[in-house]
Amino acid sequence: MNALMLVAVIAIALFAAAYITRRRFGVLGLALAAGSVLSVNAAPMLTPFLLQHGITMTRLPLDSVVVVILTIAPAAIFLFTGPAYNKMILRVLGAAGFALLALTLCVDTLQTIFAAGNNGQVTFLQQLHENQNIIIIVGIVAAIADAMLAGKPKSKERKKAKD
Repeated sequence: MNALMLVAVIAIALFAAAYITRRRFGVLGLALAAGSVLSVNAAPMLTPFLLQHGITMTRLPLDSVVVVILTIAPAAIFLFTGPAYNKMILRVLGAAGFALLALTLCVDTLQTIFAAGNNGQVTFLQQLHENQNIIIIVGIVAAIADAMLAGKPKSKERKKAKD
């Protein structure tokens, strides 16, 4: 399986997870941002710990796998709980934003993984890397805006009780 197909499979899996669970992009995007901070700070400590305990990988660099897992894990937890979309178009947009932001936050690590076995870079990953700052800024701002809009709507019973 070539690198582009593997990136496509990862993107489709991320999209499908967010789409099927109907979770809002705001919570998932902010969890990805938290995971990114977590991976930068915890991966340098966690990787040697895992190596000391005999955990090694033959095909992929362990440090890269740790970074990707730490980046995605907080968002994966929120796939099981949290606010959800009701409208189809919002589900599609939210899932697409989640997949794009997740790939963008992991692009440097994915390039490291795929460069070793591919003798070159994947064009899509190069494009993500070149636009990484813009995508992350827009993604996090959109996640914050979506999280602010995710407030619980007032039910008819609560409105009647206030009147």
